[in-house]
Amino acid sequence: RRRYESLFRAGAVAQICTDPEGVIREINEMAEALFNVRDFQVIGTELTTLVPSVLKERVGRMAHSNLTDLAEELFTNASSL
Repeated sequence: RRRYESLFRAGAVAQICTDPEGVIREINEMAEALFNVRDFQVIGTELTTLVPSVLKERVGRMAHSNLTDLAEELFTNASSL
């Protein structure tokens, strides 16, 4: 567990882990930098708290669906904003 945590925290890619309801359970340093937050500020909150308001509804639906790659969906559709 300790090894996983150190690899996750220091990973070179922004990562956010949520539970099935879309509540943030873990966030790594790259994601903290990307969203300009600290882990203690967002752990326990919904994933939609980190995204721009224009994406909140879409992210909320995706976080509660069976989509396996939320990031890919967001980046693919970002140009339509």
